[in-house]
Amino acid sequence: MHRLAMVNKYKFAHILPSLEYIASTFPTHPNADILAEVTGIHPQIFQRIFVACLGVTVKEYIQHLVFLRARLSLRNTSSPFSESAPKYDKAIPVIRSSALPRNLVYHTIETKLGSVLIAADEHGIATVLFVDEKTDHLCNKELDALLVKKIQHYYPTAICEPGYTDEISSVIERFAGNEQYPITLHLNCTSFQLDVYRALAQIPRAQLRSYSELARYMGKSGAARAVGTAVGKNPVALIIPCHRIVPLKNTFGNYMWGNGRKTALLVQEAIQEKDFL
Repeated sequence: MHRLAMVNKYKFAHILPSLEYIASTFPTHPNADILAEVTGIHPQIFQRIFVACLGVTVKEYIQHLVFLRARLSLRNTSSPFSESAPKYDKAIPVIRSSALPRNLVYHTIETKLGSVLIAADEHGIATVLFVDEKTDHLCNKELDALLVKKIQHYYPTAICEPGYTDEISSVIERFAGNEQYPITLHLNCTSFQLDVYRALAQIPRAQLRSYSELARYMGKSGAARAVGTAVGKNPVALIIPCHRIVPLKNTFGNYMWGNGRKTALLVQEAIQEKDFL
């Protein structure tokens, strides 16, 4: 997800049911009228919101998904990553902490694909999470409680407070399109999880890999299930690109923050890829 614009945070929420429908029925090609009915929005209004949020029409969106799946099917799976070096996303330094980070500062930003919560300590980024709950009706105290609860899902004993740090700024710079901006992650994870996250960071933008391919790339061919479990526990969405892992069958698989958002992320990457070719 790159060059993120500040937009009305509920626009994406309005079309999200249509993206979930596309993900669940792929490889069928529902048209805009069907998707508008799924969302309960007038067809003309739906199409305007869809293009405003994603930059493409419904037809183009599905065409990108077909291309991404075809690219995975046609590639040489005997050498999972070698034919496409990570031109855009460099491996991100990760520090595996020996104890849970105790003091975390958090900040939220609005993006085309929803609210994003970033938390960090002085050593690096601890979490990057989507916030799907509607928060307009919450007072500041209630909102802070919601955000802290999300962070403490990963770091139960952490002391959290709102704020802004250089570490958080580094993530926002990356979201703004500065691919070379350095980011360090400070995570509480096992050595195996750390290996998985480092491998995930090597997958180029707009490329798909299967769980078994990722395991093979790590030199652990028989550990596809364990790799899948580690992928599912990724606390830093977008930075560690777990959305680029899909089943071998012709679907896009599950995603912690919604299958519709997963396909939206992949389509955004496919669009941006064309800017660099």
